[in-house]
Amino acid sequence: MALGGDILLLGIEAAAGLNPFTDMAQRPILYVYVLLGTVVAFGVFGAMVGSHEDQLEQMALRESLTGCTMGAICKWPEGRTGRGQTLSYARVFCAV
Repeated sequence: MALGGDILLLGIEAAAGLNPFTDMAQRPILYVYVLLGTVVAFGVFGAMVGSHEDQLEQMALRESLTGCTMGAICKWPEGRTGRGQTLSYARVFCAV
């Protein structure tokens, strides 16, 4: 995707009637700037989206009433059967 910015710039110059390869030889700094700017922008954006996705995944895997995570076995403390009782965070233990 980072090369897309450079290719787009070459296409715009070709559409304007300029020789893109001559321009690239005359101003290589511009093309390096566009390439690195695109890499940094997509990298930062990807890191932000990935971090938010990880937070959402962790929130989705934790059951809010008992605090158990998906895949954990939630069981009552010793001596309690859990029948006819409502679950509460204080009385339920999660065994991973």
